[in-house]
Amino acid sequence: MNTLHLIHKDRGQILENCFIKQLYATLRKSFQVIGVSEADLRSGDYRQPGNDALVLSVLPLRYWRNLIPFLARYAEKAQLFLYDQDPWEAYHDKGCCRGVYPLVAELLPARAFLVTSKWWADYIAQRDGLPTRFVRMGALAANCDMGPPFSERPYTVGFQGAVHPHRQAFFDRMAARGIEATLLERQPFTRFLKTVQQIGIFLYDDNNAITVDGRPTSFHGLWGKCLTVAARGCFVIRNDDESREPYGINELPTVFPYRDEAEIPELVAKIRDMTESERVSLMADTVERIKQRNDWKTVVDQIYA
Repeated sequence: MNTLHLIHKDRGQILENCFIKQLYATLRKSFQVIGVSEADLRSGDYRQPGNDALVLSVLPLRYWRNLIPFLARYAEKAQLFLYDQDPWEAYHDKGCCRGVYPLVAELLPARAFLVTSKWWADYIAQRDGLPTRFVRMGALAANCDMGPPFSERPYTVGFQGAVHPHRQAFFDRMAARGIEATLLERQPFTRFLKTVQQIGIFLYDDNNAITVDGRPTSFHGLWGKCLTVAARGCFVIRNDDESREPYGINELPTVFPYRDEAEIPELVAKIRDMTESERVSLMADTVERIKQRNDWKTVVDQIYA
């Protein structure tokens, strides 16, 4: 088994970040993982990897700029990959990390950026000429559980998580269309996996959430949230975007992307009008497909590509 040096923020990121926690579990099945925290990088308390050693950074994007000198010293002789699940923050008009991708590419021996959106991977490659590779987010098999049937879930339509202003505006528009969504508070991931199974139809929208060069656009990503809740037996209605096809969303019969908000009431009615046996069949099919796909393994595949 090959060794992978994993650069991370701290132990909390590995144990508490819902996506990094699942990625870490996947990496440990393919590599002997040696963890290197931000504190280790800054203090120099590590053994520097040798020639062509595999190094993967899962540091949040907002830490990249300040840690460039430390990363450069650590990964000087290694094959460095940088994983990023928030690439829009480096490019949208109000992004907190604008310009960091080309800066990192100039100063670090980055073999590739592993980006969780095909749209952004292509955009970064075309705009800045950088080596980007698309990797999927997903749901571990251990987190795939159909849960109670639709009719036993107390909230027919709902959302759980942070209600940013653009989402609140969306739910207000839905209320005006007669779709009342129950909004459940944000929870730690383990609890979220349980409480989200109270929702029959998980509804959300990130369309026109950001602007790039003045043009409103979707995040073209965030399908990890969709896959997480679909793997818990929820039907999902969310905005379509150009990362849908690379994520294989058409394979999942309980996920209903829409192009126009006017479609949502009809989609809700379509799900509600199904028989319970039809819904259970679709839920079970989706959960099993996500379980078998093992989307997180794409990160391992791209490190070896």
